[in-house]
Amino acid sequence: MPDFNIRDEYMKLIKIISEKNNISQDEVVETAVAMFLKMYFMRYDMYPELQIVQRESGCQEMDAEQIKEKIENDKTMVDTAIAEAQRLGLI
Repeated sequence: MPDFNIRDEYMKLIKIISEKNNISQDEVVETAVAMFLKMYFMRYDMYPELQIVQRESGCQEMDAEQIKEKIENDKTMVDTAIAEAQRLGLI
């Protein structure tokens, strides 16, 4: 995995997610980076770049509103997962 300067609670969450889903930590980070890029490109109307990320991540074509809604839902799910992990004392 690349050497990112990631907060400890995020690293713990990456480990939990990868172990629970039987996937590598690299896949968790790659998915998070892809979602960040989608959100960033949408915010700045960078649609050609957004299409590259969608093509690379194997996503089916979605319109701009669907992508925005998915990113908002994913952010809510991440915030909820962090809060639950903290509540359970995992991070």
